[in-house]
Amino acid sequence: MTTLEEMVSLAKEEAKEIIEVFGQEHEPILLMDTPDGFAVLRPTASSPILQGLLRKFNAYRYVFIAEAWMTRLLNDSPNLGRLERGEIAVSQLPPDDRSEILQIVAQERGNPPTIYTYEIDNTGQGRRLGQERVFSNEPGQILVGRIILEDW
Repeated sequence: MTTLEEMVSLAKEEAKEIIEVFGQEHEPILLMDTPDGFAVLRPTASSPILQGLLRKFNAYRYVFIAEAWMTRLLNDSPNLGRLERGEIAVSQLPPDDRSEILQIVAQERGNPPTIYTYEIDNTGQGRRLGQERVFSNEPGQILVGRIILEDW
């Protein structure tokens, strides 16, 4: 059986190579530790699909890797309400209001997820991953998103 930490380490190494060495976009990948061993799939990034796959394979733990858009809008931003109401997506915000990121979501069954994010910097020399930021369900933090799972 593989530990969640080993799976996250593998995901980080693989993602760095895809983005920085090959300069490619990282397609969504789901790594699962199951009773039958280690499984790797390329699903669509949505909670119902991920939950269904985790249930089907009876996964103990998973790591999901994908590129995404992130924003840090201030409370007085006119776009914040539009995002909350689903009128626009983060990808539709002006370039100065959004960042391209790599996200790694790691979770063991019955425990809250941990999310690792890295801003992707597109330079003249290629694509580079920025500093790692880690988010977890700490007091005062609530993790939400299309790939945040309550349980499976």
